Amino acid sequence: MTTPPILYTFRRCPYAIRARMALKHAGIEYEHREVVLRDRPPEMMAISPKGTVPVLQLPDGEVLEESMDIMLWCSPGEWLEGDWQELVEVNDGKFKDNLDRYKYPNRFDDVENPEAHRDEVLEILNRYEQRLGESRYFCGDELSLADVALAPFVRQFANTDRPWFDGQALPNVQHWLEGILASELFTGCMVKHEKWQSPTTPSETTTPTEPTTHAEPTEAPEMTKARQEMVDQQLIPRGISDPRVIHAMSTTPRHLFLTPEAWPVAYRDHPLAIESGQTISQPFIVAMMSELLAPLPVGARVLEIGTGCGYQTAVLVALGYEVHSIERIASLSQGAQQKLREIDSLPAELLVGDGMLGNPSGGPYSAIISTACARRVPPAWIDQVAEGGLIITPIKRLGGKQYLMRYTKRGRKLLKEDLGLVRFVPLLRGVDES
Repeated sequence: MTTPPILYTFRRCPYAIRARMALKHAGIEYEHREVVLRDRPPEMMAISPKGTVPVLQLPDGEVLEESMDIMLWCSPGEWLEGDWQELVEVNDGKFKDNLDRYKYPNRFDDVENPEAHRDEVLEILNRYEQRLGESRYFCGDELSLADVALAPFVRQFANTDRPWFDGQALPNVQHWLEGILASELFTGCMVKHEKWQSPTTPSETTTPTEPTTHAEPTEAPEMTKARQEMVDQQLIPRGISDPRVIHAMSTTPRHLFLTPEAWPVAYRDHPLAIESGQTISQPFIVAMMSELLAPLPVGARVLEIGTGCGYQTAVLVALGYEVHSIERIASLSQGAQQKLREIDSLPAELLVGDGMLGNPSGGPYSAIISTACARRVPPAWIDQVAEGGLIITPIKRLGGKQYLMRYTKRGRKLLKEDLGLVRFVPLLRGVDES
């Protein structure tokens, strides 16, 4: 049996996405090694010290360290027609440089106005718009290397502010992108994989008395059974029907966000106490709030107010959103970070801060979801959610009752939907560093 190539990859990285799409199109089977860039495996660093993905190790030992090298290695001849080289040069140069400064302005000292970089990308997309009006794909009526090389980056740009992108006069680009993202070629490459575990023995990476901090690759059968019963008996009968939400709730290990003493009741139909006087929400409430985000596409930017133990955060990450989460209690945030890292569900950003103020540097958001009850929607949330975006939060009314509300932003107004009585901890000001 021929030894397959080994691909070190990260699910959401656009460079890795295009490499996986090219390998899938070529029908090349490979060993998938999902990595976390904060914890790169020594096997990858040994063959590619630069430490970025994708990296493809061929059976003969040759190493391809760039996504385009991988694509060219496996692409059929008909994929290499037209001016794909010029298109890739613009994408990997001016497009990507401005995309990064628009999406991550705080990472760069030279960014004064992120929207100026957004407009630089829009100028390129306007040229794409004209071109895609003449043919279905960039180099004709058949998918080619150019389309696969560019699509993950256009997707990343679109998801930075989806309502804004959808409002632009780019019907040809939007149709092209939607077609690729709906294709089996793309969806088949975006299946979530568990973090690849190096076979290196614990004694080589930790002290003998220090337990490994990674989650076990398997769990006790009774936990798996209890989680499935939760889905079958608590969620589906109450109307939870979105396949993505059902899958996320079926695979996110709620018990790992609790102390071992609480594991026997982890999947029961009620909230449970956690440290610092907080709670982990009832499974149905977590599923319902997650399903309220269902109109959002994979990759949409979501701000979570109240990380708590991290369970709702993990579910949002499992849904494929770019999650930014803020928690006012530092010790809770630190504990959540450890648990989320153990199950490879770290969000894009995990912050300690005042949830009432949101996270302005990360906006605009397609949605803001709060797991703490406010008396009214804080003005900062309205500022930070995108036009047409959602705010999902419990609100306390006169008489002390709490109601789960879904708001849709229209200008400075919020269109509201009352979703019924709930019970959450209060939304408090300030930060607790104790």
